[in-house]
Amino acid sequence: MSFKEILDTCNISCMIVLLTDNHMNEYIHKADNIITPLTNFTGSTATLLITGDQNFLYTDGRYFIQAEKELNKEFTLQKIDVDPSYLEYIKNNIVGNIGVDLNRIDTETYETIKDALVNHEILHVKNDRFCKYGERAFNDTIDLEKIKMRDCIWIFGEKYTRKLVLDVLKQKEKSDSIEDILKKSCRVNRRAKQKNTDQCKRVTSKNDDTSSNPSEEILKKWHLPENIDDISKKPSDESKTEQQIIDDILDSNIVGISTDEKLTLLRNSLDDKECMIMSSMDEIAYLLNLRGTDIPYNLLFFSYMFVDKKDAVLFTNSKNIKRNICIRGYDEFDDFLDTFCNNTGDIKLVEYSRAYVSSHVNSGICLKLGSKAVTSDFVQKLKSVKNTNEIIGVVQANIMDSIALTRLFVWIRHTFQKEKVTEKQIGEKLLELKKELSMSFMRKVTSDSTANMEDAVVNRYLANGCFVSESFESIVGSGSNAAIIHYKGSGVEIENNNVVLMDTGSQFLFGTTDITRTLFLGKSTSKFREYFTRVLKGQIMSKTLIAPQNRFLYMACGIARLPLWNIKCDYRHGTSHGVGHSSLVHESLPFGSVVPHQMFSVEPGVYLENEFGVRIEDVVMAVGQEYLNVVDLTYVPLQRDLIVKKMLLKSDIRYLNSYNDRVRKVLSPFMTKEERKWLKKQTRKICGWV
Repeated sequence: MSFKEILDTCNISCMIVLLTDNHMNEYIHKADNIITPLTNFTGSTATLLITGDQNFLYTDGRYFIQAEKELNKEFTLQKIDVDPSYLEYIKNNIVGNIGVDLNRIDTETYETIKDALVNHEILHVKNDRFCKYGERAFNDTIDLEKIKMRDCIWIFGEKYTRKLVLDVLKQKEKSDSIEDILKKSCRVNRRAKQKNTDQCKRVTSKNDDTSSNPSEEILKKWHLPENIDDISKKPSDESKTEQQIIDDILDSNIVGISTDEKLTLLRNSLDDKECMIMSSMDEIAYLLNLRGTDIPYNLLFFSYMFVDKKDAVLFTNSKNIKRNICIRGYDEFDDFLDTFCNNTGDIKLVEYSRAYVSSHVNSGICLKLGSKAVTSDFVQKLKSVKNTNEIIGVVQANIMDSIALTRLFVWIRHTFQKEKVTEKQIGEKLLELKKELSMSFMRKVTSDSTANMEDAVVNRYLANGCFVSESFESIVGSGSNAAIIHYKGSGVEIENNNVVLMDTGSQFLFGTTDITRTLFLGKSTSKFREYFTRVLKGQIMSKTLIAPQNRFLYMACGIARLPLWNIKCDYRHGTSHGVGHSSLVHESLPFGSVVPHQMFSVEPGVYLENEFGVRIEDVVMAVGQEYLNVVDLTYVPLQRDLIVKKMLLKSDIRYLNSYNDRVRKVLSPFMTKEERKWLKKQTRKICGWV
């Protein structure tokens, strides 16, 4: 049937289709993607408007160039923030009913559509009327509670990396505690009259008898057992030595907080007449300390979950889950929700005053729950504030990726001089280096391993150094391809006197990474060096910012653009996104701004179509109390000869010299002679001020 015939059959004048799944995942299983088969577009962000006569694909600035190249003749590209939106087009051109798949659209977007199109009726029409979905895959889950820190964390064994991680932890411990963060959030929520005000208030409430408030004891596990500043002093009978603190950390598991403890925190945030229906797979994976490989690049498994004060029900098809909860089939969730909402099942909606739902829940779930549905970001808040073990794991993950990238840069220069190298080969070589490194480092800890040898899935990943996959499809663009923000590397050969932009990341079981570096092979132009330096200056301004906690994110994102705004230039993507712990590479920052112990990217860029692109991206962690600053978690060298020294301020030079010194000390012990020579050249001190 043609699009027009399908629309007529469904009694609608047009259909809105979003690129997502029932769980509102950013990356989706290929079985849930109908936009690529319909349009040929392979980007990760898209909305279709199908009218029969004219059909449009809407995407953002990261994909303008890509979409123009990929779209088939049945669809016309509409540029978000440039062309009129699909809502404007409908209001001005469409009469009649509007079709939307309620299970494939988040509640906020649905409400926006409904409010904007008050003269149209919104009908539930399944997306698969236009293209059939494939079959989903359900893979094994990985139990992170089976893995102790000493099974895979080697970072304390190296002199400088040990010092590095202890310095990071010292700054963390001087920051607000998670109890303080949640209390501040409650005060802000009350002023803003947000719906989930009471949850963090309940979990952080104090009792005179702390033993009757288990939440307090659990929240303390986000931090070190002793103030780390005391470890350099002579230990008293009560305090612990540095090695004792490290041993305590290594004897705990890589997630730091157990499933039972997380469930206790969640349940303590609920009243007796409240429950939670979780549809966000990252929240469920976090809560249960399980990871999966059902979704490309994100360590998630298909699941829903119901929790109240006494019950927990997980809906999934994974077979190897060992948790003290009820487990039912993934496909049983829809029937459960129907009987729950109709009050005909064992668990009835009428018994609850509120049913909390994930903040990114699909509108189909919310509409069934009706007025009792209240969005909650409580689990997202817990997940975004990283505990000690998570921070240590992320630092190690970044060091491993930094080693791999440095080796890649040397390999590119060495190989490029002898033979042809393609963009695709660079991406493949980096993946090869990451796998080799992971396995070689695992040999460092094998002799002390205490892994549960009965868990075959865990042992398989331990044998591979806990490397699971890339955290997104590597972006390797050379020449004018570097100006395509989310470009997929191809067989294009790297040319001399040209740029190579590499945006890459990894999913280790102990941490997630996201790093971008821009290299230039051969002789760079003064124009390129100027733009590179402006991007770098913007990043330095963000990374050296000190600002009030409630304004930090806004300031950091704006200030990164200033050196480009000064020449009336900008970039069409965000400056920052949260970064998860062995979960989502793009994690929400649910407090509205940045709070201490959250990790996020700083990634300014510039893209001149048909010329070149520049992007520099590092992951940092916020620290502090009323005022915040950040600590670096990425340790990858910058190409020294691309930096125009006369454009730098004294503060820029001071920061770069400190950063380069740290990078050199962290990476040098793992480099070959040739690699150390190259590293030393790229991290040499910038002298004076011109």
